[in-house]
Amino acid sequence: MQRAAAVGADNALVHYHRGIALADLNRHSEALESYNRAVALRPDNAKAWNNRGVALAALQRHVEALEAYERALALKPDYAEALNNRGVALAALDRHGEALASYARALEHKPGYDFLYGRWLHARMKVCDWEGIRDDIAKLESKIRRREKATPPFPLLALTASADVERIAAEIWFSTSIARALDCRVVPRPIGGKSRATRYGSATFRPTFASMRARAFSWASSRGTIGRGSK
Repeated sequence: MQRAAAVGADNALVHYHRGIALADLNRHSEALESYNRAVALRPDNAKAWNNRGVALAALQRHVEALEAYERALALKPDYAEALNNRGVALAALDRHGEALASYARALEHKPGYDFLYGRWLHARMKVCDWEGIRDDIAKLESKIRRREKATPPFPLLALTASADVERIAAEIWFSTSIARALDCRVVPRPIGGKSRATRYGSATFRPTFASMRARAFSWASSRGTIGRGSK
């Protein structure tokens, strides 16, 4: 990556892709440096601004992340990923009314965006917007039972009393977000009907549930529930 960046020192796309690769390795400070260079060279790249915000959010720099998302949205007002991420940043800053408006705009432009519907509902509860909330929660539960990527598990705790729905949402979230980031998966155990976690490429790595849970919470708290621009 360093050699590619050196060769393409004046190529915004090289720095952009380097930032994505570094973020995938959870090297967010270095990813931020790459995105900084990418937007300096191409300030009209909305995805680079969005990804810069993602890196800043992973470093718990939410005010700066919000500014980056605003730059992305100034270039592309219907950018659902940036609208979602803006909502996450605003929620982290306890600006829940603005977060709700951002989530609503994201839903308008991309109704099926991963894990957005539950965040929108949770933001509504934060601002005491109860109109039709029962029907919307029932809709959320139906989405989860269909195994749709409708909500992160943590906001769901305030939205439903169904342990079954909470379990399914947690399984969906882990398998699509955290397990991939931690490079592990849940596979069937040959005997006994239970599951175990294994690491890709390793026949001997068997992390305990406790260690996986610790890694999952660490990853989720550092990275947040946000979307990055594609490669």
